[in-house]
Amino acid sequence: MRFFFSLRAVLGWSARGGRLAEELGRRGATRELTRYLEPFGDDAAGAWMACPRGSWCLELAARVDIEPGVLHAATRALFEDVPFRDSEPVDPREWGVVPAEGAAGASSAVLVATQRALMRFEQGGDVNAFVLAAESLCFELVDAQPAVREARADVEEAQRWGRFREVLAASERYDEAYAGAHFELADRVRRHVPTQLVRRALGAFSAHPYR
Repeated sequence: MRFFFSLRAVLGWSARGGRLAEELGRRGATRELTRYLEPFGDDAAGAWMACPRGSWCLELAARVDIEPGVLHAATRALFEDVPFRDSEPVDPREWGVVPAEGAAGASSAVLVATQRALMRFEQGGDVNAFVLAAESLCFELVDAQPAVREARADVEEAQRWGRFREVLAASERYDEAYAGAHFELADRVRRHVPTQLVRRALGAFSAHPYR
């Protein structure tokens, strides 16, 4: 409960009139992120805690100018302990992970693209390029999850045999696995964005957190 109210204080500046969605929109946020934020009205803390996608959490952090080192750690957290299906080199000193050669998982190409986009962003580059790269990485990581792959295979198998009821049941399992994988990535981002840094970043938008 204490954490909930501290986060409300951090994001409370956007509480009136959906100001969080409006501010992010002015800063070029994607339609998906702003549309997600709008229904929450004055519940900005709830919007952050319930955010269902890691890519949206990263975009929010990037657009409110979270410090590069924190954003870097949050991005890296997305793919920790995730196997990669090819062996394109990735600097372990920079990312803390080496793609597993021949493993069935995400493509390291998207990891390299995200790394480069983040480095350019940290050097004053285009935030939109980083947002697009992070989105691609998140979708790749979700698709690589065994539960998602298995559920999708069940849907395809039921469709192949024209078993309508099985298609519906398998589709529900797939939707649950897919949403769960995205939310797990969002939680990874949230664990690497300290509240005090979010407070400092949002302080640039408002002189008073409850205005």
